[in-house]
Amino acid sequence: MKKFWLVALLATVTSLLIPGADWPMQSGSPQRSGWAKSEHRLTKSNVNSLSLLFKYRADNQARGLSSLTAPIIDGNLITYRGFKEMLIFGASSDKVFSVDADLDKLLWQAQFNTQGDKGQTQAPTPVCPGGLTAPVIMAGSSSASMHFAVDAAHAPAAARAMLPRPLRPSPYFPPLSQSIYPLRPTTFTELAAVYAISSDGDLHIVNSSTGQDLIAPIKFLPPNSKVTAVNIHDNTVYATTSGDCDGYQNALYAIDLMNTSKPGASFGVRFGGFAGTGGSSIGNDGTVYVQAAYGSGDSMKNYHETVLALRAKTLQVKDYFTLPGKAVNQKSVAAPGITPMVFSWKGRDLILAGGGDGRMYVLDSRSLGGADHRKPMFEGDPVASRSKDYDGNGFRGTFSSWQDVDTQNRWIYVPLAGPPDKSTELPSVDGEPAGGSVAAFKINGSDAQPALQPLWVSREITSPAPPVIANGIVFALSTGTPARIAKKNGEHYTVAEWQAMATHATLYALDALTGKQLYSSGDAVPGFSTTGGLAVANGRVYFATHDNTVYCFGLMKEQPQLAEHN
Repeated sequence: MKKFWLVALLATVTSLLIPGADWPMQSGSPQRSGWAKSEHRLTKSNVNSLSLLFKYRADNQARGLSSLTAPIIDGNLITYRGFKEMLIFGASSDKVFSVDADLDKLLWQAQFNTQGDKGQTQAPTPVCPGGLTAPVIMAGSSSASMHFAVDAAHAPAAARAMLPRPLRPSPYFPPLSQSIYPLRPTTFTELAAVYAISSDGDLHIVNSSTGQDLIAPIKFLPPNSKVTAVNIHDNTVYATTSGDCDGYQNALYAIDLMNTSKPGASFGVRFGGFAGTGGSSIGNDGTVYVQAAYGSGDSMKNYHETVLALRAKTLQVKDYFTLPGKAVNQKSVAAPGITPMVFSWKGRDLILAGGGDGRMYVLDSRSLGGADHRKPMFEGDPVASRSKDYDGNGFRGTFSSWQDVDTQNRWIYVPLAGPPDKSTELPSVDGEPAGGSVAAFKINGSDAQPALQPLWVSREITSPAPPVIANGIVFALSTGTPARIAKKNGEHYTVAEWQAMATHATLYALDALTGKQLYSSGDAVPGFSTTGGLAVANGRVYFATHDNTVYCFGLMKEQPQLAEHN
């Protein structure tokens, strides 16, 4: 027993020098880049050895097509056994789960009490399921500070005496109940707090060690909203809603956590919500970018398929770019679209957007569309097929991007629902991906005139989730859900009809430079995924399926404790 504790303590000291990597939110960052920069364990030479490490079945009741949210990873919780990697996700029954990813064991479960708030006035539907729908997020990286959660009740006295002391005062080293007031701008980031929005619209800021609210829940959104995405920057939380649920207009909401006595801000859209699963992206200067199908606000009048730059915290319109072409109609508004992405180019922020016309546009953050709001820096040829009759074809989810630190080359990856556009000749198309695929591009051109060079289109990946790039590998998830979003007459499918059309999720690993398939999970996952969110950190890949299960893939030879567990 003494030997075990000495080994455990040695692991703790060693792990202090090798902090775990995080995946703090959907698409990995406020810019929605999809780049797991800190992942180095999975390589092109070993990724073909991926296998299912575990599947965690959560105690949750699905509501319509809503069950578990996309997972996030906190890789830096320090205990007497060393750094813990926490797998965290929300659930439709107003719960948040934290699972020890090293041992496949539940650490804590938070149940939000919403009984005293306004009940849902409409029955759950595929569009408005009710319950908790928003992915949980963290602010920044847990590696920025060392937060401790010591289980003193189970550690021997000799081990407790040798436990490392925190580098600065922390409410995670005894006592856990220590007050966090007065709040400082760095408080929540240092604590790697978890943010979740319950079905009553309250924002919960949760202790990542215990699942308890760090402060009282904050009234944030209308109750029973379908929250599609959450983002955070400079202690301001942003959330987008869709479906006009319970009669509330779709909007982007913002609340400044350092000034909760002041009402939050909102920016509404007439119909269609905001494009993509990321909702919003945030530039390095705090500017918030969204793409609206048709909206109104501030001194501007109406927008049709417009990328908007909004001021941080207030959501006032700074600038906008209206995509060319005819005004959108109801059938194309219904298409999910893709969230604009922010990326760095030659020392400044550029914005990548995709339109219903199947083209991609590169915009300069200093002036999105010039004096007439219609001139992009770059306009590409059609890549995605246009959506018609509610078939859902086109750009989907969020973009992904990474930059080679040696060559400074930057690559872009785009999930496509349905087939690629047939009018444009794309190089290296792997077969005929009718149900969906991932397309890759490289950024060329001058400082003033960047351009997108098409490289390859992947094998068929049905209704792909946003890809994640790690160490030269593109991880892509075939969600198994149909691309269609409604019947030809616009009537929504029932949950039973949707489930009958769905197949099963499949995880793929592709070479980021060539698109060559390096790995496929085959039939290992029986369920389909409606969250469409991958998390990649510390040699593991995670995603959730509609049957309330989170899957973890990794290298079994590096996880002997899970091999014994299975």
